[in-house]
Amino acid sequence: MTTKINRLLVLLATSILLFSCSETLRQPEGRTSESLKVAEMIIDAATQNEIGNREQAEKIYQDILSLQPDNSLAYYRLSALSFENYDIEKAIKYNEKAVQLSPKNHWYRLQLAEIYRLMFQPLLAAEQYEVLVKQYPQQDEYYMLLAETYLAAEEYKKAAGAIERLEKQHGASEETGMIKYRIYSMGGQNDKAIKEVEKLSKLYPQNTDYLSILAQNAMANSDYDKAFAYYKKIEEVSPDDENNIVALIDYYNKTNRPQQTEEYIDKMCKNQSMDFNTKNMVMLSVYGDKVDGDPETFSKYISHLEAMKQLHSQQAEMWQYLCIGYMRILLFERAADAAQRSIALGNNDYTTYQNLLFAQSTFASPDSIIASANQAIEQFPSQPIPYLFKGVNLMAKEDYEGAIETFTSGLKRSGSDKALREDFYLNLADSYHAVGRREEAFATYDKVLNLNPDNIPALNNYAYYLSLAERDLDKAEKMAQKVYASNKDNITYADTYAWVLYVAGKYAEALKVFETTDIPQDQWSDTVLQHYQAIKQKTER
Repeated sequence: MTTKINRLLVLLATSILLFSCSETLRQPEGRTSESLKVAEMIIDAATQNEIGNREQAEKIYQDILSLQPDNSLAYYRLSALSFENYDIEKAIKYNEKAVQLSPKNHWYRLQLAEIYRLMFQPLLAAEQYEVLVKQYPQQDEYYMLLAETYLAAEEYKKAAGAIERLEKQHGASEETGMIKYRIYSMGGQNDKAIKEVEKLSKLYPQNTDYLSILAQNAMANSDYDKAFAYYKKIEEVSPDDENNIVALIDYYNKTNRPQQTEEYIDKMCKNQSMDFNTKNMVMLSVYGDKVDGDPETFSKYISHLEAMKQLHSQQAEMWQYLCIGYMRILLFERAADAAQRSIALGNNDYTTYQNLLFAQSTFASPDSIIASANQAIEQFPSQPIPYLFKGVNLMAKEDYEGAIETFTSGLKRSGSDKALREDFYLNLADSYHAVGRREEAFATYDKVLNLNPDNIPALNNYAYYLSLAERDLDKAEKMAQKVYASNKDNITYADTYAWVLYVAGKYAEALKVFETTDIPQDQWSDTVLQHYQAIKQKTER
């Protein structure tokens, strides 16, 4: 508020001050010592105010009033100082006194009007502008300010009247026509508003802004033919007008003309002056929910994104949306490339990092995934999933101690996400077992099964490792049998069940598991074959 008031009040006051003082100092003859002293005081007050000593400036102006109680300039400047100090009551009182003493000084009256406007008293401001209009009928600015003030007071008829008075003085203009359009629009007189624009459009046929207003009005009234005619006129004048292209997309979409809609979406995507985010927003508004549920619509969307790759290659958001699209259609290498480009361009969206990790997990090396996970952890240390990806790939590199540390950190950040905690505990248990921390491994498998008693990998691994330790074989057999019963086409699970039975001394049952499986032996691993041979030898004795 201080900056705004200074712009009108302080700068203008300085010009008055300097003018007043120069008049005083140029003509010392006939001046009293008091007048000369006041002139010096005025200069001193202005200087103190300029260097920030407002209290001193205010004191000097008060001293001036002690010498000259009718000094309007002192009242004027005290008003400005009071306003800057948020003492509005004093500011108005001082300014009214300045106007009373010098009713023809337009600077004083302007300042008073501006104070009223800033304090949301538009009708009081209008009273001052009405006086200024009468005093200075040639000043267009005062009519404009009067109209704006009446608008703020929602006195639409008076606002229009102010502009009509201006037009009587100097004739109608493009500016006054647009002001009247705005007044009528805000006052709910749409017909009058549109007539003003129609007049302007005839006078300035190359101005597409007026045609655009008319087109939008026609669309709002569902007069699509009329709107289309205006859009085509705009297109003739300015073929690459981005707003008009978007308007035509909306028109064709609302009139159910998909071919033309697609043609103009393509034209929009090729428009060099439009940014990617605007284009993307328009496309998503047209496609709506279909972009997620309808494969044909999604295909169109992706093709448009791909068509913009070169034009918007430096926009991170474009690569971000391409990444999402490629993930949807399982093009994981493309998705990873798009995610990396988006991140390199400054995108700091966590979902993009997560998509990168999921995409890379389908094809990339453990080192690449670990590098991406570290980058995600650095940017989003509280997000748990990057820790999971890093830990799993440390396991792939047989860095189990590093994996244990990573999984432990991730668990602390997994919150109440049950499925995520299952994954962390399962991998942590496998890592514990890999480094010989058997008791911690078994305790951690129990945590997995407490969360989900049907977790197949946990049941299988737990049962197998118990058999290797030759302990809790009844528990191991129940877990292995449960896994095998629900997954008889998985040779790994069949092998676990058979081996648990073998360790428990149930050789015939163990052999039967292998002999009743439908999985050919050429698909068995070396470990499975070794187990089969060991079990077979036991039964043949």
